[in-house]
Amino acid sequence: MTMLLVEIKGVTIIQRLRAVLLAAAVAVVLSSCQSNRSETLRWNVSDVDLVWPLPPDLPRIQYVGQLTSRDSLGATGGIGQALRALVLGKKETNLVKPVALAKNSAGLLVVADPGIPTLHFFDLENNAYWRPKIKHSESLMSPVGIALSDAGKVYVADSIVGKILVFDLKGRPLMSFGEEVLVRPTGIALNRAQDRLYVVDTINNQVSVFDTAGKHIKSFGSRGTKPGQFNYPTYITALPDGRICVSDSLNFRVQLFDKDGSILHQFGRAGNGAGTFSRPKGVAADSHGALYIVDAAFENVQIFKDDGSLLLAFGNPGTGPGEFTLPVDIFLDSNDTIWVADSFNQRIVVFRLLGESP
Repeated sequence: MTMLLVEIKGVTIIQRLRAVLLAAAVAVVLSSCQSNRSETLRWNVSDVDLVWPLPPDLPRIQYVGQLTSRDSLGATGGIGQALRALVLGKKETNLVKPVALAKNSAGLLVVADPGIPTLHFFDLENNAYWRPKIKHSESLMSPVGIALSDAGKVYVADSIVGKILVFDLKGRPLMSFGEEVLVRPTGIALNRAQDRLYVVDTINNQVSVFDTAGKHIKSFGSRGTKPGQFNYPTYITALPDGRICVSDSLNFRVQLFDKDGSILHQFGRAGNGAGTFSRPKGVAADSHGALYIVDAAFENVQIFKDDGSLLLAFGNPGTGPGEFTLPVDIFLDSNDTIWVADSFNQRIVVFRLLGESP
């Protein structure tokens, strides 16, 4: 009888301890949520004043800040996360090797990170963050390209799996396609008006075109140096007028095609000065039609007219504000905010376009 009472009392004590811990965790979460409502977003570093070009010239590009983890948003992971942090200690979800990114009009930024591998979802409107709750070994191995559709789908190019993986906005797998056509897919771009996906296949030295349901339409390109040929292309973007722009990395140039893959124009050459390329990677366009090219070796972004005339370069090698170490991809949203995947600095660096293109 005495032993039974001790056991009953022991259970009661454990239950009370659990209740106390849970109450403490809830208090922590509620307190954190309350403080986040009034907190300035940590990626928006308003006290750092960096612009390009320098005065007395009229500034065109302004540094905004950076994203490195959920803490950049002041985001919390809920009661479960708080309990784990209380027992095991706080653990940030950091970017490890961000190499591709895309953003939709609702403020959702999705970052492909082959260093983990995973996708990072940053809800910039609601200061929220999440990652797919999936077994990475069953789906993601090397996500290196990404595109978001208006229908709420996330298209991911995986260079090891060798196909396009499709997720919903919560990171839940929906489907996959392209394994019969693709060898090493890298960059991916979506032409919404034409309902087409353009996928760079680096090993095949070509671009493959699919509809958004995954049906292969055509492929174009071959190995070489002539216009319309490629030498290890990497990234791609779709312009509002239907043209597509491809970073032809080891030909040290950029090529523009019409929506059907016919070559329109090319520019660039190998060099170590402004207007030339060493390792061109990510490509994007602003609302005025200017082209933004990331150079991983120069560790900057160069802005060109579509005829190849250089307008401006911004960013420098380094780890500080407005600096890069092996930048890879770039994305410009509808507000001409500029998002750059700064892979070796493990962050997304954010800029804004001031006024019209340089």
